[in-house]
Amino acid sequence: MTRKLVTIREVIGTIPIEGADNIELAVVDGWQCVVKKGDFVPGQFGLYFEIDSLLPLDNPAFAFLQRPGATKTHHRLKTIKLRGTLSQGLLVRLDTPGLEAAREALLTCGGGGTGDSDINVVRAVDDGVSDDYAALLGVTKYEPPQPGESGITGQTRVVTFPGFIPRTDLERVQNLKREVQAIIEANGNISIEQHQFEVQAKYDGTSITAYYCPDVCLPEGDTYEHGVCSRNQDLKDIDNMFWRGAAEAKWLTALPIIAAACGGTVAIQGELCGPGIQSNRMKLETKRAFAFDIFSVRHARYLTRPERDLMWGLVKFQAGIEIAEVDTFAAVWFLSPLSEILVDLMATCEGSVKYPLEGIVFKSLRPNGLRFKALSNSYLLKYDA
Repeated sequence: MTRKLVTIREVIGTIPIEGADNIELAVVDGWQCVVKKGDFVPGQFGLYFEIDSLLPLDNPAFAFLQRPGATKTHHRLKTIKLRGTLSQGLLVRLDTPGLEAAREALLTCGGGGTGDSDINVVRAVDDGVSDDYAALLGVTKYEPPQPGESGITGQTRVVTFPGFIPRTDLERVQNLKREVQAIIEANGNISIEQHQFEVQAKYDGTSITAYYCPDVCLPEGDTYEHGVCSRNQDLKDIDNMFWRGAAEAKWLTALPIIAAACGGTVAIQGELCGPGIQSNRMKLETKRAFAFDIFSVRHARYLTRPERDLMWGLVKFQAGIEIAEVDTFAAVWFLSPLSEILVDLMATCEGSVKYPLEGIVFKSLRPNGLRFKALSNSYLLKYDA
């Protein structure tokens, strides 16, 4: 799922902020944003910019974010507190100067004309119509510096991440409120497997992927089998922390065994943590790779938790090695109301581990089922520089 930084959202409610005369909270899906009082009413639509959006400050819609005397060209949206109240992202009225390109696209999308904007907005949202508003407004995604990539010699195998393997980005639960609630409210109308999830810790390191591809045609007729990737690059040279991490974690040994069992190309994905990576908040003495997923190209999906455990068992049986995984808080978890997911379970996890917890990840036990992450707001406020 490609993350959409800029979307049309309906305000489902406004909340006053104690002691504040000019600002209030607007609630859109699972997010809440500080807005100017009176700018929005429930049922009204606005343009919502997610956290990690890089907003061009030469656009008048975002000029207010530029500090006096500063010369920044872009502003990164982060989780912040205003008047003691959590605010995530930016919600802007559709008639704000500087948003003309998005407004014009909205008025003509879905076969609508250029007449009643409210009617066209409702039609677009109901029909799932969505232009790339981020591209229209020059908004890009903030990418943290990737440790280790700058010191890699030579060239990468391909310009970007391999196209036959999905990236590790998961959607945030705030953007899946309706999908999560639908599962919760379905009760006996769906199979019990659709309610069951595994819950894993989200480590704050850097993404690492290792793959074995005996059956995939690669660029320019290349027939190599093993590959290791950082978050953004397929790395050709092996003298870097990603290749070393995959080798030391025994992923390169495990992959051919898993590929034989799955009938073709597979990838192990995980998090590389340790000294020099994200301040090493887990306080590891050496760099270590922790697996959290196995992807099968032949089946075009991630393996479920029982399937993944079966593969790890097969690797241990055939090669005598154990693959280290991220912490698992629940092998089987039944979805409960969204507030409990975001508050109760997060608080429990944060209190039960010996390192700062960035968040938790939910993965359906059903093949191709719902997968999402919930990030710790306290963690974001403290560490998300």
